[in-house]
Amino acid sequence: CMQTSGPEMRTQFQQELDEAFTVLSAHKLQWAGLAITEKIAILKEIQGRLVDNLHSWGRAGAELRGLLNDHFAVGDSTLVTPVVLSTYIGVLIGTLTAAASGTFNLPPLETRTTPAGQLVVKVSYGS
Repeated sequence: CMQTSGPEMRTQFQQELDEAFTVLSAHKLQWAGLAITEKIAILKEIQGRLVDNLHSWGRAGAELRGLLNDHFAVGDSTLVTPVVLSTYIGVLIGTLTAAASGTFNLPPLETRTTPAGQLVVKVSYGS
């Protein structure tokens, strides 16, 4: 496996990212149609496999910041990426679990309909 660096790696990484988004977009309706329990199972599997590519993520993150030779930057990317993803996935699992059990209660949200007929919900964080 040939190692690439600099602009070549950014181009390769961008191509891989574009391909991943294409696959993700092609499957979004399939995901929307899954039962909540299936979504939770998939998210738990993803969460459990985050460590599979730690080194690659660390190197790619540092390279994208132009810091591939900085061992602290590589280490930072290696550790932070899965922690952030795992935390976010945990929040998604919690939300889906609450929705499945019927304990998910949202406060009333402000909504409006666009001229195209799309429903828009105003979401704010905090109090």
